[in-house]
Amino acid sequence: MNIILANVFGFLALLISIYMYQAKNKRDLFLRQLIYTFFMLIEFILLKAYIALYITIISFFRTLLYYNYQKNNKKIPNVFLGLIIFLFFISLFFNHKNIFSVIPLLIGVIYTLALLINNVNKIKIICIILSILWIIYYLIIQAYVSIIKCIIDIIAIIYSLKKDFKK
Repeated sequence: MNIILANVFGFLALLISIYMYQAKNKRDLFLRQLIYTFFMLIEFILLKAYIALYITIISFFRTLLYYNYQKNNKKIPNVFLGLIIFLFFISLFFNHKNIFSVIPLLIGVIYTLALLINNVNKIKIICIILSILWIIYYLIIQAYVSIIKCIIDIIAIIYSLKKDFKK
């Protein structure tokens, strides 16, 4: 039952993610990502994927922090970035099950650093790579709808990039 319900929340995240990657600026991307993250948290709770849950919780606050700094046209202090990455590693330390537990950690760290890039299209390209890593992890935790979500994410990102490069 939990797998079915988890995949329902994965489907809701799928719908949000399609909309998320159509953002034209970082501020909109962050706002949409906050909504997306909420649905992913519920999915990970139901699947008992705790490392992904904790990485996603930290990522939620990271995105909120980035959003607030972006809204005020300020650069996020490096101390916050260091703290976020430190928290990712702490969550892995307490929730390490196997080698695949490292995947959400890598994704969290890479995306945290990618958000320092001012070019939204470069961030989208990095998101394609991270989506491939998520597919591997989702196979392991049986988040089947999220696999489909990642494939659709990749297609939506490519479509968005293609549209942006035509301009």
